[in-house]
Amino acid sequence: MTIKFNGTEIRKVLVKLPNYVGDLIMCLPSLFALRKHLLVDDCVIELLTERRMISLLHKQACYDRLIDPEWDPHKVTSEEIVEYLTKEQMKGEKYDLVISFTRQQRFLRAFMQLGIPIRIGYSAFMADRYLTAKLIHIKGHKQGSEPQKQVEYYLDLVRLLTSKKLEHESKQYMLTSNDKDWIEAKRNIVASMRLSAISVHTEKPQPEEVTSKFFVVAVSTADSKHGRNKRWPLWNFVKTAKLLCAEKVLPQMSPVFVFDPKDTKLFEEIQPLLKYVNKGEIAVIEPGHISLGQLMAMIEKSEFVVCNDSGPRHISAAIKTKVISIMGPTSLNRTNFSFEYEYPVWVNVGCNLIGCTVNRCAENNTCMTSVTPKMVCQAVKQFVYGLN
Repeated sequence: MTIKFNGTEIRKVLVKLPNYVGDLIMCLPSLFALRKHLLVDDCVIELLTERRMISLLHKQACYDRLIDPEWDPHKVTSEEIVEYLTKEQMKGEKYDLVISFTRQQRFLRAFMQLGIPIRIGYSAFMADRYLTAKLIHIKGHKQGSEPQKQVEYYLDLVRLLTSKKLEHESKQYMLTSNDKDWIEAKRNIVASMRLSAISVHTEKPQPEEVTSKFFVVAVSTADSKHGRNKRWPLWNFVKTAKLLCAEKVLPQMSPVFVFDPKDTKLFEEIQPLLKYVNKGEIAVIEPGHISLGQLMAMIEKSEFVVCNDSGPRHISAAIKTKVISIMGPTSLNRTNFSFEYEYPVWVNVGCNLIGCTVNRCAENNTCMTSVTPKMVCQAVKQFVYGLN
């Protein structure tokens, strides 16, 4: 038995996944919906993603095969995409359907050049000509109305294929790490603690193993379209770690600072600030020295996570580790999928009430700078440890 769409039998499907960690996690219910409600056992689903994203799809029963080229999705050309996917198609049957969860024209153009008969995606300027079926998405929302959840935004694309009612379940967001990644993550933590001990001139013995409790401080420039408005000052992260380490009502813990692979500048800027945290064990992982899988393992083993609106926020909630997320311009209702494990620290400054999508803030990121380290520490005590 096969499924038909517009008269075409669907035997092999290609899915272009989102480029960012949080978006990919929120896209998971759509992949499960595609597998569970639309396609039968003899239909193959292949996912096109970056190699670094593979860990997020570990043990997810919603696809048959991963295609993970080592390219930068923001720099690869249509010609390179066509050449690569042509070789992949030669390994089996040709694709009957492609669903693109991104609006990148280079990919949409390549899918058309490959001759894939059904091409489903989001309507966008200059992109419509490459699609055979498209979803018109209205950006923003009216004052007083609820924004559409990002999860529903992705599900709507799959809904174009069927009249069945598609719903998402909390279990579809669950991520799992593996022991091998934790072993490598521990090595990075220990090595970083030794280097940090030298930089703060502590006389404490160098650690041989991660024996003490630790919490993750994920410092990120939030490298996305509107990422610059999501940034929290670096000193605020350091001050938060200092306050948490000094808090007598909390268990003794060590902060582990992690960065986005591109944040080498922040890594350099934080070095002279380490002496202000404490004279115990501090780990500052150099950008690019841990994989996404190792970060997942680290987050799963940590007491809690402190971060701004970036990938670690979604990983933490999906892996069931409590996360204190420093929020500003992002709509909480649109991007949340598990408040059970997330405590957003957010200040209403007016312009961010329903979510802000400007590329450059004219108010000096007031929504982010209004969140203070003391507010974050109070959130940790209340949400993680149940203290007032």
